[in-house]
Amino acid sequence: MPAMMLQRLVLPTPAAVKACLADGTDHPVSLGLALAAGEDLAGRLSEWVLALARELDLGLGGVRVSQARHPDQQCPRFHVDTLPFRVIVTLAGPGTQWVSDAEVDREALVAEEACGVPADAVRALARGEIALLPGKTCPFRVGRGTFHRSPPPLPGQSRLVLTVDPT
Repeated sequence: MPAMMLQRLVLPTPAAVKACLADGTDHPVSLGLALAAGEDLAGRLSEWVLALARELDLGLGGVRVSQARHPDQQCPRFHVDTLPFRVIVTLAGPGTQWVSDAEVDREALVAEEACGVPADAVRALARGEIALLPGKTCPFRVGRGTFHRSPPPLPGQSRLVLTVDPT
């Protein structure tokens, strides 16, 4: 196997991610790429999510892990999750879409009006990119998490998505 496929995933420290969250940006925080063959990705991310929850002093001690195949657009509307943050990686199919506050009308999105999102404002995570999406109760961003959605389905293609949430 090529050496690149044998590299272990190196995640940023929870303290470094805390600093990124504190800067007020509304973008997802990229954590790396899921490249390592045979690595227990769900286990590694679960441990990391617990460490970040401790760093942020969330008072949470568990995680919820979900890995599911979605043949359709599971979450078609842009929304912010009602939790401190979610770690997400699309393992197959198109990556999660997101929009920046600077490019959209946040109030229209909250009211679920599609007109609040210009087509050229939609960004997407790459397949395999591990990202932290701040939610509504994220420290430093209370009420102002990252708006995101599932991408529209491609004909004959489903998505395989892994999420890890603090609980």
